[in-house]
Amino acid sequence: YSAKVGSQNVTVKLAADLSFGLALRAYGFTPHKTGDHPQPGPVTLMVAEPEKTAAEAAPLAALAEGVFFTRDLVNEPANILTTQDFAARLAAMQELGLEVEILEEDELTRLGMGALLGVGMGSESPSRVVVMQWKGGKADAPPLALIGKGVVFDTGGISIKPAAGMEEMTMDMGGAGVVA
Repeated sequence: YSAKVGSQNVTVKLAADLSFGLALRAYGFTPHKTGDHPQPGPVTLMVAEPEKTAAEAAPLAALAEGVFFTRDLVNEPANILTTQDFAARLAAMQELGLEVEILEEDELTRLGMGALLGVGMGSESPSRVVVMQWKGGKADAPPLALIGKGVVFDTGGISIKPAAGMEEMTMDMGGAGVVA
């Protein structure tokens, strides 16, 4: 992959944005593939103010990491990304400073979440709800809640759904993946 900006003056922000685009371009999901899978080669982006560019690019690098995390989740087949595996991957985010609580089926029953449990009855994997909290905002700021549905494989109406595109049902948990 190569890009040529020309002899224009490239701002620090544009250089950071270019690095973000290049990072997103380099994504590949190959954990379950055999053989060689060539990835785009390294790209050198020469800038006049590397420290400023690196500072501007740092939040975008974190964003790219989050995009890759979500892409990995939605690309993972349902026999790998079970409810237990999904909850475990989210629990691992405690290392980032998040509080993570995994509600098991007995707790979901106690909370009266019968609709969710009813949907989960069609699966060998037990239902889970993962609650993640980050308390890094200002103390006097109102809380912000992000909620995403994390059904790892949507079998609702499976008897009336056409077979074509059925593999895309793994993306039904994309909302929860984006929130995570």
